[in-house]
Amino acid sequence: MRNVFFLLTAILLSYNANAQKTIISGKITNLKDEKIKISYQKGMALPEFKEVKKETTLDSTGNFTMELDLDAPAVVTIAFNEKILLEFGGLTGHSEVQLFLEPGNQIFVDLSPEIKGEPSTFKGKGAENNNFLLQFNYKFLRGNIYNVTKEKLANASSQEYLLFLDSLASAQLTFFNKNAAALSPNFKTYITNKINYQNASDKLFYPVEKRSITQQEVQLPADYYKFLEKVQIQNDDALYMWEYFSFIDYLLSYEVEQQAKKAQQKDSLSSVSYYQKAKYNLAKSYFTSKTRDFALASSTFMIIDYLPFAEAEIVVSDFRNQVAHKELADYVIKHFEERRKLLESEIAPAFTLKDAKEKDVSLKDFRGKVVYMCFWASWCEPCKKEVPYALKLQEQFKEKDVVFLYVSTDESDDLWKKAIRSHFAGKGLHVISKKSADNIQEKYNMSGIPAYFIIDREGKIMDDNANRPSEEITAKVLDEVLNIK
Repeated sequence: MRNVFFLLTAILLSYNANAQKTIISGKITNLKDEKIKISYQKGMALPEFKEVKKETTLDSTGNFTMELDLDAPAVVTIAFNEKILLEFGGLTGHSEVQLFLEPGNQIFVDLSPEIKGEPSTFKGKGAENNNFLLQFNYKFLRGNIYNVTKEKLANASSQEYLLFLDSLASAQLTFFNKNAAALSPNFKTYITNKINYQNASDKLFYPVEKRSITQQEVQLPADYYKFLEKVQIQNDDALYMWEYFSFIDYLLSYEVEQQAKKAQQKDSLSSVSYYQKAKYNLAKSYFTSKTRDFALASSTFMIIDYLPFAEAEIVVSDFRNQVAHKELADYVIKHFEERRKLLESEIAPAFTLKDAKEKDVSLKDFRGKVVYMCFWASWCEPCKKEVPYALKLQEQFKEKDVVFLYVSTDESDDLWKKAIRSHFAGKGLHVISKKSADNIQEKYNMSGIPAYFIIDREGKIMDDNANRPSEEITAKVLDEVLNIK
């Protein structure tokens, strides 16, 4: 009898363990041996923090299965390669699709020619949430909505733009409420947070983007920022959401700008050092608990990336004493030590990449010359804004020993080559990193683009956070490196 009891217990434990497995599976008709990638972050939406990446290959019948280790809800990105996209247009016409998964979800997706170019459907546990999410994104996040938003931002008054954003959020909430009955409690919270924080972020970012477009100060109604009174500023339960990450970043930027205006130090905002350190210091007092640690980690990460090493070192030293969350502290300090290691290396990390004609280009080919290296992508708007300045700088140094090397992080060769033609007019030395086994972005401690490096004649990194082409000081710095004996 006792043996029977233990056997039943073992069966029940096995059943429970299997029931809690989180699985994504599917079938893609007429294709085999193609790769599918997934990625997600466990806990907090910070670059590379506890990031899980997995890859699988379709079997001979076009099936795939991936098991995820989830102990809490997560936003999971599933990415399809170019061949799958060309065949089926992806799930929504994009190369990546976001899923909302909870522990124990077991999702199945079937891609077949008859649904080409249309939102697909999921089956299995958690399907209701993700079928809604696909429809939601297809309805509200496609190119036509994006283009309308850009047009409104460029041409509408602040009041008109506010009305537009609120009407969009209202339509999203109406669509959500019509379908809410079949959705899980965690997913309902996720969607309402997604709508509210995206709406608030768009409103916070509007004056910045409008100023960038018009090159003029934006006149806002006296009560423009009143919407913040309705937003849950501190939300430890939303830390896994990128929409909340953006909201915190924009909110701190807004508050820093308000502080500078009150102190009559508005001109200081043009200094990246002042701006980033002000955001860090404000985060200390603005938030509490996990959200405070999250905001400080995010600010420190940016400081490591964009401030001179000596200044970043001071902030990191303070950060160590401010954050209670050990994993967050370790994550930020690791990023800082990787930058230290890169700067202390005898020579810049070597790589060999393909140019637009499939020829090999190696960094060592340029020994004896100064290299101004830019990491960019065809989809990156800040990158593209720098191109006219980069071409002007390139022309300025055409008779000198300076190589302008543009390293694309694009996943698509076609989009990359098209951008070279349309934005660079074919000028410059261009390579793409996706086909390389060198892991160049990891070697150069990359966390975002655009990113610029200056490498001297001996192949040593002189500046791992070089000024952008649009900054007047860039030409002076290049001349100084050229004159080093």
